[in-house]
Amino acid sequence: MDNIPIINKVYDILKWIIPRIEKFPRKQKFVLGDRLENSLLDLQQMILVALKAENKILNHRRHRITQKGKKRDYYEFRLYFELPFSV
Repeated sequence: MDNIPIINKVYDILKWIIPRIEKFPRKQKFVLGDRLENSLLDLQQMILVALKAENKILNHRRHRITQKGKKRDYYEFRLYFELPFSV
């Protein structure tokens, strides 16, 4: 997942913004700064969850296609061996 650009961009923004939040005036640091940092962390988490869900869906589809292929092959071989012209 390290090669996915959006994850790297959000990480870079977090790395850039956290030291700047520390320089906010006290009042803004604990209200605006925390909200900003938490929003970015939530965004990062949502992206990771979405990617994980996408991978599960793709893996499920691949598995289903493979299973259909195996079933189809089974019936094709069965038909071949049950027909009178088979050796």
